[in-house]
Amino acid sequence: AKRRLESIKKNKQRLKDALSKLPAAPGAPLPYRILQSAGSPLVDAASIAFQNELQLRRLVEIENQLAMNRQMAQDVQPIAIPSLPGEVARAVLQSGAESAEVIEQLLKDLPDEVLEDDEAVSAVLADIDSGRDVIRNSRQFDRQNLLPRFSAPVKRTRRKTKTDKNMSKALRLANERFRKKNGSLRKGASQSKIMKYAHRLLRKM
Repeated sequence: AKRRLESIKKNKQRLKDALSKLPAAPGAPLPYRILQSAGSPLVDAASIAFQNELQLRRLVEIENQLAMNRQMAQDVQPIAIPSLPGEVARAVLQSGAESAEVIEQLLKDLPDEVLEDDEAVSAVLADIDSGRDVIRNSRQFDRQNLLPRFSAPVKRTRRKTKTDKNMSKALRLANERFRKKNGSLRKGASQSKIMKYAHRLLRKM
């Protein structure tokens, strides 16, 4: 029994660590949060923004009512606990990581049969990691996808002239004189001497 409790405690901590690394749910817009916290009208009834405020307040009331209805439905019907590892992981991911309280409640709701099974918990963690990898590998936030794509103009190459051809020939002759067959410099030769000799040959062509 002691080993079973230790296994459950260890797997709970593994799940908690994995869930705490998930991105938090996006926060509500600032006007929405202000209207939720305010008890009295923020603007005068004669102002232009009065109608917008009324609509936002109505939205708050509707969402509060929907939340109450969901809470009442949960109180009446028992929560169905998934038993398969994949279903557990999907339930965890769909719930989101809005707060530490949500994570704690999820871990409390999971049955001990799932938590004491190391293979099932490992499958859940693998499912969570694979979901994170899908987002990471989608490259939707890659720098190349976020920045606009500009097509760089193709630089036109210069047409080869007679001087270029003569310079190539002069360099070939200079290298034959100052280099050995294996490509190494002869004794007393340098790259500077090769270039000077090539320019001297070029002037004679």
